[in-house]
Amino acid sequence: MGVVVNNFHKSRIADLLRDHQGTIVVGNPNAYEDGDLTPTVVLNPSLHSAIMREEIFGPILPIISYQRFDEVIA
Repeated sequence: MGVVVNNFHKSRIADLLRDHQGTIVVGNPNAYEDGDLTPTVVLNPSLHSAIMREEIFGPILPIISYQRFDEVIA
């Protein structure tokens, strides 16, 4: 993984982790407080959160789980 270009972008990316309302399964959940931005996986963030509305361009991967309709009926 490469480095984030500068402190402005590092803090912008870390702020995306502030109110995602999901579950961080890998990474630092407090990156917006301590500035330690590591590769982060966020499971089921709110679709209305900044992490889902903004372009990330950083080491954050939001994952939305789903269930196929044919599996529900069967």
